Amino acid sequence: MLSGSAVTPLRLCGGRAALPLIGVAVTAGLSATALTADRLGVITGNWWAEAGTPGLTVPAIGGTVAGLAALLGPPGIGAEARC
Repeated sequence: MLSGSAVTPLRLCGGRAALPLIGVAVTAGLSATALTADRLGVITGNWWAEAGTPGLTVPAIGGTVAGLAALLGPPGIGAEARC
């Protein structure tokens, strides 16, 4: 939600809003998997498939927050937080 709400006050639209969301998604996917698989040894499956799970979840949530904020304004951030 933080990535989606961060693009709202910057008034980014379209591709300019998608680029930070994708950057956060890649960072979240790689860092979460590096922490859980390599450091903690909790995840033992395919490393790239495990990185894809948070890597796809983060932009789904962030994109929803950014879209609702674009439609409803700043109250759209709160509308997603309530779901």
